[in-house]
Amino acid sequence: MKNDDNSLLMRKIYYLLIVFSIIILSMCSYFYIRMGLDNKIKNVLDYESSSDINYKVYLKKNNFFNEEYLTMNKTYIASLIDHLDVIFTYNLKYSELVSGKYNYYVKATILADKDASSNTNYWSKSYILTEPETIEFSKINNYNITTSVIVDYQKYSDLLKEFRKEYGLSITGLLKLELIVESETKSELIENVANINSSSELTIPLTEQAIELSINAENDSNSGSIVEEVVLDNIKYKIFLVLGTILGVLAIILLGIFIYELIMLYKSKSKYAIELKKIMSAYDSIIVNVSSIPNFNKYKVINVLSFDELIDAHSEVRMPINYFEEKPGCKSVFVLINGDIVWMYTLLDENYRKRILKKKS
Repeated sequence: MKNDDNSLLMRKIYYLLIVFSIIILSMCSYFYIRMGLDNKIKNVLDYESSSDINYKVYLKKNNFFNEEYLTMNKTYIASLIDHLDVIFTYNLKYSELVSGKYNYYVKATILADKDASSNTNYWSKSYILTEPETIEFSKINNYNITTSVIVDYQKYSDLLKEFRKEYGLSITGLLKLELIVESETKSELIENVANINSSSELTIPLTEQAIELSINAENDSNSGSIVEEVVLDNIKYKIFLVLGTILGVLAIILLGIFIYELIMLYKSKSKYAIELKKIMSAYDSIIVNVSSIPNFNKYKVINVLSFDELIDAHSEVRMPINYFEEKPGCKSVFVLINGDIVWMYTLLDENYRKRILKKKS
């Protein structure tokens, strides 16, 4: 009995070692695979752009203003405007040295809108005021653009008047000036070409009436980052992946063995339990539960191979069959005693039987 208890204890320790090994192998596999996949770095190129717009409003000859032009941020009488002198300034800064090229130009767009608060646009037409200019640069961390245009205010005002006169619409007219900057950038950090596009905008109201108007300048300030993920080609990451995969496979194999043994254990115990229940149900009237089995050294012991043989012996001697479960869930003993003869049938769990045979060998 003591040996059986030791065997059961060893079996439990064996299962615990398998479970512990599966957990350790799985954790190590996850750790190494994660290290193997951590072979990417992010290269970041930060940039910040800023712009400024300055303008002068030149006046027609008149009897009221002595100045040749008016400066920024004032209110102007539309009928007195001759032209505008507009200066765009643009600056783009990078966090690293870069190379590439940029091109820029100034565009004017006439907009005939339904009214100032509506997004409805009846008509628009764009004009390129300066030809696109392309500048190449190498290993710099910023560049500046300064360009100026002269805007013939009356020319665009007259175009809008013609449109309104021909179609008889009540419209709000605007002239939008834009500095368009388009850049293509490369750096030692970023392999691919980075495109950064910006614009600065000046909005000028157009009207045929001699009313006051104001000019709005929108200075664009923009910042951002260009992120590129780079895969590192280093042998250590491949080693980590291979090692993690091997450990993962070992964990899966051990898990398979553990599940298989549990299934076999369950099946064997189920067969034992089914057989025991069948015997106890069918022959309950002739079976007596006893607390222990006496020593049969002075008896002639006949070990039968099946319970049916024990029933045949019972039919002859008409004595009750003693039952004792020597090892709960593993071993049951059925004994028939008549005089000095003992017929004995032992019901064993299959795994328990294998452990006994293994010890004997």
